[in-house]
Amino acid sequence: MKVFITGATGFLGSYLARALVAQNYQVRALKRPTSDLSLLGDAAAKIEWFEGDITDISSLEDAMEGVDQVYHAAAMLAFGGSSLDKMLKINVEGTANVVNVALSKGVSKLLYVSSITALGKSKDNSPIDESGDWAESPIESQYGHTKYLGELEVWRGIAEGLDAVIINPSTIMGAGRWEEGSIQIIHQVAKGVPFYPTGSTGFVDVRDVVRIAIQLMESPDTGGERFVINGYNVTFLEMMTQLALALNQKPPTIPVTDFWKLISIGYDRVRSLFTGSEPIITREVLSISSHPYTYNDDKVRALGITYIPLKQTIAESVAAYVQSKQDGKGFGVLGMAKENFASRS
Repeated sequence: MKVFITGATGFLGSYLARALVAQNYQVRALKRPTSDLSLLGDAAAKIEWFEGDITDISSLEDAMEGVDQVYHAAAMLAFGGSSLDKMLKINVEGTANVVNVALSKGVSKLLYVSSITALGKSKDNSPIDESGDWAESPIESQYGHTKYLGELEVWRGIAEGLDAVIINPSTIMGAGRWEEGSIQIIHQVAKGVPFYPTGSTGFVDVRDVVRIAIQLMESPDTGGERFVINGYNVTFLEMMTQLALALNQKPPTIPVTDFWKLISIGYDRVRSLFTGSEPIITREVLSISSHPYTYNDDKVRALGITYIPLKQTIAESVAAYVQSKQDGKGFGVLGMAKENFASRS
């Protein structure tokens, strides 16, 4: 089985690539000349690499020639700031390119990694599931909007004859590059954080997302479907407290009120000016993190799905973080579950 992965050098994509290589798939992937392959370990040498990215149609056409399955995991994540145009280019136009080339190459099935942020929000704070319809509101994110628009490109492909399935993972936890994406929370808590957002969201182990994605790809009955993947609904206070205790830090005790929102936004703007980086703490981030989101993944659980316990995810991620700091590395990698590394017959 020949499989093509977008985003294979990133957080989720690297775990997916490692699992597929271990299961004896023939794996192809895109990379830039400067791509960091450190998260892939020994699996990097077993992947057939093509130079390019999803905004370059010619590189997609070369890489997807003769491919059976496509896992589209490449995306850009940013909240607020000046990144909207780039997110639209990658998350929407890039997805359209992947869908169009998959159609032209006769790919047997595509799996699109969307996000819970692309789901419509419930008006009464009830758990959100696959049936939610997107609607503009002050508590929606630009990233979520671009992922929703990316989903529309996949639905278009399905209407044109593409067999495809969409997954909507919640906040993905694990070990990776500590100053990127969702696992920045581990790095921030390790430095000591007195404040906590007052909202809640869903969390899921990166290895569970990989295992479920492969299962949905291999199932003959999941085409044209959308699945929420969410291990646990947890408040930010609970998550940050568990992380702090595992890291031998004092748990946060001060809720982020409107006053502290203004202070933190001002501080982060100064930090971004001096560092030349995008702001991390934006009005969008603070608005989203103060909302009590919960998610319902009964649809995927009906397939017999179980999740790694949250305490285990936290313990193993923190252990990887501590070890990486002792080794002078800016990243860590979790071992995969046995079922991820089972060889294909």
